[in-house]
Amino acid sequence: LPVWKSFVAVELMLSSSEGLSAYELRRALGGSYKTAWFAAHRIRAAMRGHGAELLRSLVEAELREAGVSSSAPAPADLDRANQTVLARMRRVAGPHHSLSVKYLPAYIDERRWRSAHQGNPFVFRDTINALLRSEGISYDRLVAAS
Repeated sequence: LPVWKSFVAVELMLSSSEGLSAYELRRALGGSYKTAWFAAHRIRAAMRGHGAELLRSLVEAELREAGVSSSAPAPADLDRANQTVLARMRRVAGPHHSLSVKYLPAYIDERRWRSAHQGNPFVFRDTINALLRSEGISYDRLVAAS
């Protein structure tokens, strides 16, 4: 992705109050869906926060509510808890068409980043700085099984 398109992608993701799906990003930037999806996830990786911990605590709460021990849940109970949390979080994560538990922490982090920087006149600069400081993520690592 050319640098200028990366800057446009950051601006589009930051200015969208509900988030931006990879399909919408592809439509705005051109190119392939895979490139838009990867670019969006690289930006989300820079927005890293506590999405994974939040998701884990929500799943544990769902397990407790169902009367299941969160220390050693059966795979079926864990899957059911994940799906319940996923269904509840779809509206929080924004307009992402193929939302999965694997990527939910990234969507949560993106939402929290935008919320934390609401009204920040330097949010674009701060996001670009976060991208430059971040470790980054390769496509292979992003799509690898968890």
